[in-house]
Amino acid sequence: MAKTAPVTKSRRSGGPKSEEGKRASSRNALRTGVYSSMIVLPGEDESAFRELEEQFIRDFDPRDIAESAIVRELATITWKKLRLEKLEQSSFLRAMNAPINDYDFSDYGIRFNNETFAFFLRGLVVTMEEAKVQESRLAIVSKFQGKFLTSEQYRTIHSKHPEIYREIVELGLSCNCFDSEPSIDELVLSYIELENGGEQSLASYALERIIKSAQNILWYFKRYDAIQEAVVKIKEERLLELMQIDKTRRIHDDLSRTFYRALTGLRKHQEWRRRALIVDISPEEGEGSRRLGK
Repeated sequence: MAKTAPVTKSRRSGGPKSEEGKRASSRNALRTGVYSSMIVLPGEDESAFRELEEQFIRDFDPRDIAESAIVRELATITWKKLRLEKLEQSSFLRAMNAPINDYDFSDYGIRFNNETFAFFLRGLVVTMEEAKVQESRLAIVSKFQGKFLTSEQYRTIHSKHPEIYREIVELGLSCNCFDSEPSIDELVLSYIELENGGEQSLASYALERIIKSAQNILWYFKRYDAIQEAVVKIKEERLLELMQIDKTRRIHDDLSRTFYRALTGLRKHQEWRRRALIVDISPEEGEGSRRLGK
């Protein structure tokens, strides 16, 4: 009698048989082995992507591998859109907050010098009271401008305008004209060496600096509102330029179209699956009439 070959059982399980098992299997296909570096980039939070993906799984409840693949695509597209929005925001903020240069104001008729532009960078606000103080200083010092100060004039400044006298002394000390507090006679005889090799009396040099400083503060005070208006216009122009060259918007729109195409595909597949599960229990044509005729 011929012997039959022994029947061996396949080691393959054939996959889950129950509906719940099939659903779990499809979700496993969505979860495992799919976190490519093309999706979660270095520096990004992979757990945040997993959480987003799990939310899509809960919302769409994929039942087979096709639905799982589409749901994963939807999660991936959404992740890329979120990444793009972050990049767009950071790029926008960098461009809008980039330092404004002095030449940016030239189109608005505002031309700074080094000192007045330093006022702008510091965010200086000159009050009306401060402007009046500077006007007073300017009027006082202008009386002595271009003159060689005598001992008597120094004494007048010392008694009537001590703050101006103090500025002259401080400048002389900072320039190493004196080793200690100078007398009025020492002030009269003091000179400053200039960068071009010449020299100038300490009083004349100090008064020029005081006048220039007062003029710069008054210039800035009178143009403060115009400067602030120019800042607004410069930022508006930057915004308009960013909007005109915004390539991220096109990418964002492409991702949105891809997202809704995938969503439409998922809906169609789900509808097809539901129809496939419906059992047609209507009688065949003519069957009812034959039974009635019996």
